[in-house]
Amino acid sequence: MESLRGLSSSPASAYDELVTGQKSIRYHWQGILSIIRTLPGGLGERVESARRQLEEGVLDALRRARLIRRALASAPEGADALGLEAAGGAE
Repeated sequence: MESLRGLSSSPASAYDELVTGQKSIRYHWQGILSIIRTLPGGLGERVESARRQLEEGVLDALRRARLIRRALASAPEGADALGLEAAGGAE
């Protein structure tokens, strides 16, 4: 059986579906874990890529929001043209 070093269930009486009391991976999880390990690029790289994409999406949304605020602030009729309250001013 595979084992994981440094894992502990908390509290000690809790049942851990993945790991046995001897820190071994339970048999029925070993297949899926070996598949995950063989994924191209590795799971860690995929997680990091997803995190970067999420961060880039948030930054893009913030950039777009700034552009909208600037456009509203610079328009002669401003936010009133859209029936919106100006919030925070342009950056």
